[in-house]
Amino acid sequence: MPLWGRIRFQDCYYHIGEYLGLFHEGVMCLIIFILSLVLYGLGWVFCSGRRFRYLREAQAVETAWTIIPRVCLVCVAIPSMHLLYVIDEIGSPKFCFKAIGHQWF
Repeated sequence: MPLWGRIRFQDCYYHIGEYLGLFHEGVMCLIIFILSLVLYGLGWVFCSGRRFRYLREAQAVETAWTIIPRVCLVCVAIPSMHLLYVIDEIGSPKFCFKAIGHQWF
């Protein structure tokens, strides 16, 4: 049962489809976490009035919002690249067919 209720992909025949579904669930959880964090931060800034003036020149904050997105992108890129290489494997096909088409006017 997916995390998002009744919204889900079709049932898959191969294990790669299951892995794609898990990857989708993980990326969606990460996106929702980041979105909620950003919305919370915006709400805090707008509700705090003028108290965020010390946030402008904070070196630690600038370092954090530079490094954290990089870590998130690497955490998404590694399974994504693995999935791309796993999907690209052809293996031994059970049948082969040839399609011939003719152009007519």
